[in-house]
Amino acid sequence: MYCLKCGKEIAEEQVFCPDCLAVMEAYPVKPDTVVHIPQRAPHTPEKRHRTVSPKEQIYQLQKTVRWLMLTATVLMVVLLLTVAMLLHQLDKPSSPGGLPLGQNYTTFQQQE
Repeated sequence: MYCLKCGKEIAEEQVFCPDCLAVMEAYPVKPDTVVHIPQRAPHTPEKRHRTVSPKEQIYQLQKTVRWLMLTATVLMVVLLLTVAMLLHQLDKPSSPGGLPLGQNYTTFQQQE
């Protein structure tokens, strides 16, 4: 069990640890005062950080660098393909309507 005030581990039949009881005895509560004692929540110990060896750190960094390089390469290929497609579209001599790209009019010459 754990102390309801500070969370220290205590015996099963206790509610508060001796330190918290001493503090509470210094500030007594009147007998007719309503006191709400919270329900015990399951105590979850803090997660401890695992120490990582320098070799593991290097391996993790290398793995991250490989992932970043692969991502950068894929993005570069996508960018180059997009630019190539745009240049191909701009290089077409005419649009589907038969007019050169960017020209929205036609000129007619009268025949004599």
